[in-house]
Amino acid sequence: YQRRVHGDILSVYFFSLIFFKKTMRSAVRFRIVFAIVIFCILAVQFVLQVRVSNFRPVDASSTLQDNEAATSRQGSPVESSNSGDVPSDPLSGGNRTLFTRILSGNNVLEVTACAHGIWRLRVVPPGKVFQIGEEVLDRGICRESISILATAASSATLESDTAIVEMTWSLTLQARFRPRSADGDDPWVVLNTSANFHLEARTSFPGAKALVGLPERAINLNLTDSDYHLYNQDRHYNVPDAEGLYGTVPVVYGVGSRRTVAVLWHNAARTTGRPIRDGEVGMQWKSSGGILDLFVFLGPTPAATARQLTSISGHIALPPLFSLGYHQCRWNYDDEQDVLQVDAGFDIHNIPYDVIWLDIEHTDGKRYFTWDPKKFPDPTGLLNKLQAKGRRMVAITDPHVKVDGRYQFYAESKRLNHFLLDHTGNQPFEGDCWPGRSSWLDFHDQRVREWYSTWFHFDKWSGSTENLHAWIDMNEPSVFNQREGTLPPLALHLNGFRHEDQHNLYGLYQTMAAYQGLKERTQGKERPFLLTRSFFTGTQRYGAVWTGDNAANWEQLAVSVPMLLSMSLAGIHFVGADVGGFFNHPSPELLVRWYQLGALYPFFRGHSHLESPRREPWLFGSETTGLIRDAVRLRYRLLPYLYTAFRWSWLDGGGVWRPMFFETDELNPEDNVQFFVGSALLARVVSQPLNNQAEGILDVQLPGDKEWFNFATGAVHYPPTAHVPAWPLERGLPLLQRAGTIVPLASTIPRSTATQQREDGLTLQVALGKDSHAVGSIYVDDGHSFAFEDGFYCHRLFVWSGQVLRGAELNRESAAGLESALGTDATFWRQSTRSQRCEETKPTIINKIKVFGSHLPSSSVFFRNASLEVRAASQKVQHTFHLVDLSRDVPGSFQIEGLSIPLHADWIIHLIGDQAEP
Repeated sequence: YQRRVHGDILSVYFFSLIFFKKTMRSAVRFRIVFAIVIFCILAVQFVLQVRVSNFRPVDASSTLQDNEAATSRQGSPVESSNSGDVPSDPLSGGNRTLFTRILSGNNVLEVTACAHGIWRLRVVPPGKVFQIGEEVLDRGICRESISILATAASSATLESDTAIVEMTWSLTLQARFRPRSADGDDPWVVLNTSANFHLEARTSFPGAKALVGLPERAINLNLTDSDYHLYNQDRHYNVPDAEGLYGTVPVVYGVGSRRTVAVLWHNAARTTGRPIRDGEVGMQWKSSGGILDLFVFLGPTPAATARQLTSISGHIALPPLFSLGYHQCRWNYDDEQDVLQVDAGFDIHNIPYDVIWLDIEHTDGKRYFTWDPKKFPDPTGLLNKLQAKGRRMVAITDPHVKVDGRYQFYAESKRLNHFLLDHTGNQPFEGDCWPGRSSWLDFHDQRVREWYSTWFHFDKWSGSTENLHAWIDMNEPSVFNQREGTLPPLALHLNGFRHEDQHNLYGLYQTMAAYQGLKERTQGKERPFLLTRSFFTGTQRYGAVWTGDNAANWEQLAVSVPMLLSMSLAGIHFVGADVGGFFNHPSPELLVRWYQLGALYPFFRGHSHLESPRREPWLFGSETTGLIRDAVRLRYRLLPYLYTAFRWSWLDGGGVWRPMFFETDELNPEDNVQFFVGSALLARVVSQPLNNQAEGILDVQLPGDKEWFNFATGAVHYPPTAHVPAWPLERGLPLLQRAGTIVPLASTIPRSTATQQREDGLTLQVALGKDSHAVGSIYVDDGHSFAFEDGFYCHRLFVWSGQVLRGAELNRESAAGLESALGTDATFWRQSTRSQRCEETKPTIINKIKVFGSHLPSSSVFFRNASLEVRAASQKVQHTFHLVDLSRDVPGSFQIEGLSIPLHADWIIHLIGDQAEP
């Protein structure tokens, strides 16, 4: 509209010039009339101009339903010359939103103030230029907005609830963000952005002391002065290695003691980020294509900043329960008999596991969605045998397609023109990969994604059943005979743009299509499991990610911690590294330490190379087998806690793994070796061989002012430092539980799979501080379907206060005032249905409560369940239990056994008596 107005005015100008020059004989008369015409044109411009200075959005008044209805009617942001009511936020239920467009020269600057302290600056140049599709971002808090038209100007001030933005522009754009919560008369400027209207920008973070982000690379968290290249590649890496690897999320955090903020450079082209330390900490951005599009997240805390990012890029897909168990993989298991022997080996050695994997050799000549007819003649029968034990299989499906006219997948792709084109645009690009000569599907085209997704359906993926899931490798994509090991920059997509401008999206788009296909094959009933190597902003909405081809050495074990933390900070929370290292062969000690760390990875898989010796856990001697068994069993004991942590991540966008600076507000060397698992547990990696007891005493830095308890023994440690023994190997990694937390655990020795373990009861492990207060929760559902989205789940809150332990439904009302203790922020919660039919979920019984940091109570316990009241010693209904005093081993510890508390009920246990030794 604005362009049309300016175009009309320009037309009037030229027509007036021609007309008056031809009709006015007198030059003086011509100048006078022409001046009058110009004055009138400027007056019209002034009337049409909408001023943006000091604009303050009005409060949202529409409901979520109104908002969704408006979205369905409009289909895109409304353009209006007045503010009106601002739609509410689908994630938080209400917010203030501002969307303004400012014409500057031939570029259009779009500024959006979203909920939760998020701003977006976007510059759209004239003509045809590649822009990332809105499907990459989650439907959320920046979609529904109001456009305010404004003519070109030299400056503007925009205000929202959270910040004031001052902008100036001419040849470059400068924007300063000043949070309203800043102290002092002169608000603290947390970010300066200076950009030209093309593809360069400088963002600075006054007050920040360190930069973190820009995954994926094999380095510590702190970004130093190197140039960081963001261009997804298949490459082997050593440690340290600052070059970009398989995936990219172009987000950088400026970590400071007063405030942590972040910037997402939303560009999928070849990009370089250069840290700046010329008086202020900052980042210089430069991209080879696309448009200038960046999000600013104003925090103020590191946790809030991370959740602001995921409110834009999307919360994780809630994974099926089995996928949190242990995965056994190798390139490659030879045939059906080999698979069944490995499967039986886990049962023989009493090591639980859930999933066995097949690499590229299971296919018919590396033609994906097929099976080698000699090695795997009956894939359905093999899958059914695994299913009978409650186990699953994952098979690989890479993006390269073997050039073979007899291969149905290739022939159909070529007939439908679904392949990415060479630089001429006249024929499919061909290159070399595992099958030999190959072509690549153009997943950037929605038609291709929709077609590709159908190949995951049961009728096309021959031999597949519901317990077969997918693994996507080589999707950077990897091309063996190209200079950078990937598609050539000038290859053309079906959308007409060169590949270099959109390269980093390739893996995301394939993952998106595969997830959709796996979901469709069960009519949207079953949750898919999907693993991808390449990723971009938003990949977490579809599957898990791993760190690619690592190697069996101590340095790679150590660097997996900052690598996974960096990916978690980018919103990708279901992450892991190949346990034991993909290349080479680990020593028994290294393998045990890696299993001990891997048991705490969000994604837990052992994997090895074709040319390395076999690495099943029982091939290293009985002692090593026993230590690996203990590590895997710890994982299965932790499953109720981990599944709950994933629920929190799905609900509020927070991480499963969290870095230390979330609580210390500054980056320290400990951030590379220590990490939080959920909000209650703190772990430290053992990243070198330990030869004796003296070497095996490790220092763990303890944040906060509360006590910490050894997770296994209950031994108490006080801040700021704990000296934790990690030698001999059976002691495991240092793992501590924070005082004031309640951790749900599996009660019994773990069963052979996660599904079988659901039949057993639960233990609540309570760590009390000096205030005798603790909080925790547990989430359960059927573990495999999407029924939880309709309220078929059970999320219970546990609160210990004084001598009373209560269990109740967890919701916004019951969690009010306890969010910090639970490690969540209800501001970012999804709109979620209240739980229904909680009594049908498993596990159903709490049968044990273990307490650290207290003393053995007296024997009076009463239990209240709605109308039912039970006093163990005297009431009508006898409730038996056993009190076990553990204080001789660890002072202040006891255990209540023999309980049978229904998980779905609201209940109270009252410990009567003073806190003294009996």
